[in-house]
Amino acid sequence: MQYLGGKTRWGRKIAEIVSVWREPGALWIDGTCGALNVIRHAAPPRVALDLCLPLVTLLRAAQGGWQPPETLTEAQYAWIKKHPDPLHPLTAFAMFGCSFGGKWGGGYARSHATTDRRSREGYCGMVRRSLARKMQDCRDVDILHADVLEMPNPPRDSIVYLDPPYEGTTAYAGVPPFDHRRFWDKARDLTAAGSLVFVSEGSGARPPGDWLILHEFHVKGTLAGGTGDYRAERLYVHQSSPMGWAVERGYRCFV
Repeated sequence: MQYLGGKTRWGRKIAEIVSVWREPGALWIDGTCGALNVIRHAAPPRVALDLCLPLVTLLRAAQGGWQPPETLTEAQYAWIKKHPDPLHPLTAFAMFGCSFGGKWGGGYARSHATTDRRSREGYCGMVRRSLARKMQDCRDVDILHADVLEMPNPPRDSIVYLDPPYEGTTAYAGVPPFDHRRFWDKARDLTAAGSLVFVSEGSGARPPGDWLILHEFHVKGTLAGGTGDYRAERLYVHQSSPMGWAVERGYRCFV
């Protein structure tokens, strides 16, 4: 499913990297789960949190068997955008999945290329099938509407993966402005309480100096400014964690 900042491309790889450090049976928490593109590739037990109520409503409904429509007209899209209902799954399905670039209410998604599968089937049909496939991997995930900044400390050795709105990029609609300073403080507190914390961020971020780059993904595409340009997505860990200990001794990977 389209979602601004979603990890469709790197979700499986991130889950593989993080799982190297996971103890057998340890709880996996995705504190900013978005479209579930990372946690779907993790083994149970799994908990997903997100502050966007319409998104959580959609994911929980789909997990329970809700079937989105096969088509969604531009007029229907416009009506939903004008009358959003956070407790109806169709709201997030339209506003994220059927919007240009996966941006909430970013405009009715369409393609004019006759050979493009999206043109032949329409975004609605593609998103419908994509969501159904994803839920096959997420039947056991406990999906909660919650603010990770208010989350109590989980059991020691829990995996906590965090993919916040990237600093300096388009803000997420439907949720309060994101407090990056408070976020890094929370991630540090979770580490101190015994969780293994991994944070995804873009190359434009300026995290506190006690956060180190564990892995770096070089991504080619329009988000970097056009064809032929590259941007970096990074996976950060705290220097006091076992992963930070490894980074300080030369363990770091570029993909």
